[in-house]
Amino acid sequence: MERYPVLVVAQKINHKLYMSLSGNEFHILLRTFDEVPDLNDTVESELILIDAGENNEKGIQALKYIKQNHSNKVVIFITDKSSEDVVLSAFREGAREFLRKPLNLQELRDIIRAMAAIKKTTREKRRRPALTKNQYVIPTASTSDKPSKLLKVLFYMDENLHNPHISLSDYAKAANLSKFYFCRYFKKYLGVTPVNYVLGERIRRSMQLLSIPDMSLTEIAYAVGFENYSGYYRIFKKITGLSPQQFRKRLSK
Repeated sequence: MERYPVLVVAQKINHKLYMSLSGNEFHILLRTFDEVPDLNDTVESELILIDAGENNEKGIQALKYIKQNHSNKVVIFITDKSSEDVVLSAFREGAREFLRKPLNLQELRDIIRAMAAIKKTTREKRRRPALTKNQYVIPTASTSDKPSKLLKVLFYMDENLHNPHISLSDYAKAANLSKFYFCRYFKKYLGVTPVNYVLGERIRRSMQLLSIPDMSLTEIAYAVGFENYSGYYRIFKKITGLSPQQFRKRLSK
């Protein structure tokens, strides 16, 4: 089986940690922050892990450079120290996921599989990431065995979850379809409307952010694309049966 390449940008002292991800499934490519300007689209992986360590400023700078010069890259941002500003900066600069150390390597493998699923061909097996130690099922659709046009739209949706102003027209345009046909096309393959899919993914991402104690519920709502906390609260409770605050309390147990 061909191994999926994953590029890791980190200080050399942290390279050994990520080499443990190597195996039959992933081919780990290691780079330092000084080598970021030398990255290119033809040699490097589509999926990049940025481990900022304790230097979040350097990590955000690397993230910004990568997304400006290689916008097709999917980036997972990892840090030793997190704060509201760091989380928001990472998502605003284009990070797909945000993780705080210590890392659960099995969870990281699952997240990599999920991120790679949108990029890989439909012949490959795809899995959703395990989000937290207390898992809740969110009604989102599997991306396995779906047309490349649909995978492109799903990628576009995930890239723009933080933006509350992305509309159905924008999704339809990404698929090169009218809004009417896009809605029919999307539901045909995924069994859910585009709007409900995006809401589910926003809640899924917010469940990860709720594990950060010093990030307020309002900041989380904004970070995942809601324009206000009341709208986020209503959708979160409708999907999970819990309020965001109740969910956060269960995570801390």
